[in-house]
Amino acid sequence: MAALFKIGSSPFLAQWLGLGSALSILLALISINLYRDHGRIGQREEDRLSTQARVVAENIEFQLATVDLTLGRIVAKLANSPQIAASTDSTAVYFSALVDAMPGVRTIAILDVNGTALASNRPELVGQNFSERGYFSRIKGHPDATALYVSTPFKSLLNPYVVNVSRMIPGHDGGFAGIVFATLDPKYFNTLVASVLYTPDMWGMLIHSDGQPFVIQPPTGSSADIDSMQPESLFLRDRQRERPLAVISDDTMMSYAGQMVAQRTVGLNRLKIDKALVIAMGRDRDDIFMQWRQDIAFRSMVFALICVASFMALRAYHFTRRRLERQKAAAAAILQAALDNYQLIVENTADLVARIDPQGRYTYLNRAFCGMFGKTATDRVGEYFAARVVGPDRDLAVTSFRKLFEPPYALSFTQREKTIIGIRYLQWTAKTLFDPQGKVTEIIAIGRDMTEHMRRVGTLEHQAFRDFLTGLANRRHFMGLGKDELARALRYGRPASLFMLDLDHFKHINDAYGHRVGDLMLQTFSKVLLKTLRVTDVIGRVGGEEFAVLLPETELAEALETAYRLKSAIAEQSLTIENETILRVTASIGVVAWRPGIDLDDLLDMADGALYQAKQSGRNKVCIAQYPDTGEPLAAKSA
Repeated sequence: MAALFKIGSSPFLAQWLGLGSALSILLALISINLYRDHGRIGQREEDRLSTQARVVAENIEFQLATVDLTLGRIVAKLANSPQIAASTDSTAVYFSALVDAMPGVRTIAILDVNGTALASNRPELVGQNFSERGYFSRIKGHPDATALYVSTPFKSLLNPYVVNVSRMIPGHDGGFAGIVFATLDPKYFNTLVASVLYTPDMWGMLIHSDGQPFVIQPPTGSSADIDSMQPESLFLRDRQRERPLAVISDDTMMSYAGQMVAQRTVGLNRLKIDKALVIAMGRDRDDIFMQWRQDIAFRSMVFALICVASFMALRAYHFTRRRLERQKAAAAAILQAALDNYQLIVENTADLVARIDPQGRYTYLNRAFCGMFGKTATDRVGEYFAARVVGPDRDLAVTSFRKLFEPPYALSFTQREKTIIGIRYLQWTAKTLFDPQGKVTEIIAIGRDMTEHMRRVGTLEHQAFRDFLTGLANRRHFMGLGKDELARALRYGRPASLFMLDLDHFKHINDAYGHRVGDLMLQTFSKVLLKTLRVTDVIGRVGGEEFAVLLPETELAEALETAYRLKSAIAEQSLTIENETILRVTASIGVVAWRPGIDLDDLLDMADGALYQAKQSGRNKVCIAQYPDTGEPLAAKSA
């Protein structure tokens, strides 16, 4: 009791109550699940029993329909040829053939008005009198030429219990003149019923509607010893309700305790039959739900283990929690000292330091940050981190911030921001911090002004990749871009073409007007290229007055059209110099279409050969380079 009082008065009482509630909910869920499992198992077994009963019933209906048709034909033949009723060899052979064709029939016979057998496939029956048999007296007492009569099971002269299916033979006046019957073979129907039993505890019965069993599988003794017409039996109640199919559970069904039974009446829908047969399929409920009861025991054991383990785990947690609280108090003093040192360093560094919450709002800014952007830290706290980022870089800032929530949870990036000294390039290095539960608490960001460095880098990059006079790609940069484009064309199976251009008589302009005018002419020529060609085309100055153009996604025909248009644009462009002299130039162009297997150097050589051909043939022309393996010479063409 003392221990319980101690638990109840401790600060962990809510956890104990929570554990109890959780275990109670778990127990309720287990119980509900078991209840549903019970229903599913029962429903599944009912469906299976019903299916097996239906399969057997449909087979028997087919057999009865076949027998009815056969007996009807015999009656019709008797009306046309009464002499076949005589016991002749031909009639016996005919009846034997019919019996062989119907696996469920063992005997066919004709009885006259007095019950004497006139003909049969079994010679030992001929001459016998069967007037005392119930199947004969019932038809004689209630004659109906259109009905199919099904007898109650009885012991035949050949010993086994059988059922006769009979048709009345009408006389000339339509009255009773005898019967023709077929005896159902119990072996066939026993095999049929046994074939659908899928578990050792399952049983099946074929029962006459008067209550006498005909077939019992597995055998339990003489069928005459079982009375299915007890006043309280399921079969009788089901038949009185005239249901063709029922699935029932009852402890009095056919002296079988705790059975699940499916019943189906045979022949009512397809045949005009005086007494129906009923197929019943059943299983022992204990066997059906055996696995379910084992599942109850297993889940009970698991639940007990969960209860014990949960109790022990919670006690261990409480013990560890108290120990950690003591350790936490000791570590708090050490942490405070570390925070004081951190504050001293952060407030006196030249770098910008900021702490940002998971929503992107500032929670702390150091002195260097406030000095760069103005205002005090108090005024800036709560401001969105991207508020001062210039428009073109804002998407980069937001994307970079989102990446901090993904592994590796650290990132460096550079963006332009508006400060009190203008727009500056700030390089930020940021890292995400987590609490012990793995939840993001804040982001630490350290920034450095990289404006001067970026300017120097930009200048060097431009000098490294751009022609200083025209601003076009220099030869080195052109080769790099061109190889990338050809690799893309090869990978995706796309076309490409290349130009080599050269200003005609450019040396004459330099000699006559000086290199300054020559430089102006090159700049004017470059502007025509940029204006005429696409932004996706790669343009480069690869020599003094030589230029190269790589056209991605361009077949030879389209490249030729572009070359002619470019040649015309160059010829129409003019340059006015100081003495109002108007200068015009023309250009020669070599064109080649790229194909897989040709690298950029080879392509330039082929285009250069075509350019040479254009100059040799009179300048201001466009020539197409032909591949050597085609055997065709280079052809010069002009506008």
